[in-house]
Parts: sequence; C-alpha cells; structure tokens
Amino acid sequence: MALRLTALWLSPSIEPQAELFAKFLRDAPSPIPILGLFGEDEEGTVAAASKFGDRVPVITIGNGPASPGSLTVLSGVRPELERYQGDIDVDRLFATLGEKSIATIWCSDGDNIQFQINRGFGNFPWDGVQGYRFGWTINPTLADLAPLVWNHYVESTSEVSLVSGLSGAGYMYPLLMNETQLQAYLEYAYQYLEETGLRVIHVDNRFGPIFALGDDIAQLYYNSLREAVPRRLRRFLRLALGHRLPLRRGSNPNGSTIVCNMDWSE
Repeated sequence: MALRLTALWLSPSIEPQAELFAKFLRDAPSPIPILGLFGEDEEGTVAAASKFGDRVPVITIGNGPASPGSLTVLSGVRPELERYQGDIDVDRLFATLGEKSIATIWCSDGDNIQFQINRGFGNFPWDGVQGYRFGWTINPTLADLAPLVWNHYVESTSEVSLVSGLSGAGYMYPLLMNETQLQAYLEYAYQYLEETGLRVIHVDNRFGPIFALGDDIAQLYYNSLREAVPRRLRRFLRLALGHRLPLRRGSNPNGSTIVCNMDWSE
C-alpha cells in the first residue's frame, strides 16, 4: 500500500482471468516490473508480461512471500558498489569459430531476486560451486535493490562467472516482444551492464523454434549492447554472426542462448 502498487491474483493462462490480467497490463504504463508470479505459473506470467514489453524480477512468489527478506532494509544500506570483472579467455573464444565446440555449465533462476537473496546470499548453493568453472546467473538490478547482496557475490566469487539472466535485466522472453519493446528493454539492460560490469547474458528463447533465437533478435542484442563489450570481443561477435554460429545453440529443453562474452577457459 505504501508504494501504491496494484496487487493481482489472476491466472495469466486460464480464462476469463487471463483476459482481465491482460487488460491490467494493457492499460498500465509500459515497461514496468511485474514483481511476482501467479502461483506456480512461471511461464504463463512471464509470457503475459513479455507480450506487453514488461519484465518480471520475481521479488516475491506465492509460496514464499517473505523469503527475500526486507528490501526496505537491504535497499537502504548503500555501500560503494563493487563492479564485477570477469576473466575472459579471448583466444579460446576465437578458436571456437573453427571446428571446436563451445561448452559451459551454468545454473538458471538468476532472474529471481528472491532466490538470489534467499538461496545464495550466505547459503549452500553459492558456496558449493566456488572453485569451479561455473556460470551463476544473476539479475544485475540486484545492484540497485540490494547492493550489499550484490557486493557479497562479487567479493566472494572464486572461479565462478556471473551471468546476467534471464534475458538481460529482468526475466522476459524476447521472442514474445516486438522490436520496439525489445529495444526499450535492451536500453534498460545496457545501463545495468555498464553499472555492474556484467558481460554475459543468458537469453531464454522459449516460444520459438527449439534452440533458435533468430538472427534478427541476436543482431538487436548485439547492436544494443556492443558498447558494453570490450572492443576485441566485438570482432568475435561480428564473426560469429557472420558464421551463423552463435547465439543459437542451447541445452535447455525450453531453449536457451548465451549472448555476449563468456569465460570459456577450461
């Protein structure tokens, strides 16, 4: 109530609730953050938001409303922000334009602010992957919402690479956005990439041909975010787009893609 936010409990997938939910989104300013999910309908909620150019930071969900702690406190503690600086093996990246394969291991749910605070901040999953070449997805808006938590990840990482997901700066499905909506989202994401130092994005390509992001969307990501990428790696991305390699391979049954640059060291 203090923030004057509308609280909805409407299914994004079951009529007539879905149409009423869509009407709220249609009439609201855009883009906006949709703070949580309807029940367990993750895909339905994010799909509905994406169609209107919105994003879902997943700050709260129905089965764990208090798990992110007090964002009033966490957002009010403002230490100097630690900027992430990942190690990037550029020679290995260029070598993959030949016959070699690219492989990486990462976890999803980094879009979920609630999980970032509840499951990783001083908890066992984060500690358990330290010392391994592992991609830990994270929402860069955490740097604004809970900078103390963001700094904890940056300061305590060992071998683990931080990956911006899903699909840049707030959970969304780019294949459900039109070009204008996606451009606005990427301009927003670019600001957070610049602020935090993140250089890798885990892009969810659900609702498209399996494992295919599409050249048009990959090119839009590249054009919108290339200034946040070191100059030498821009050449790699241009070459990758020319080889039609990238940016269109995934191992997630729903489809997922890594865009920008990753630490592919062994």
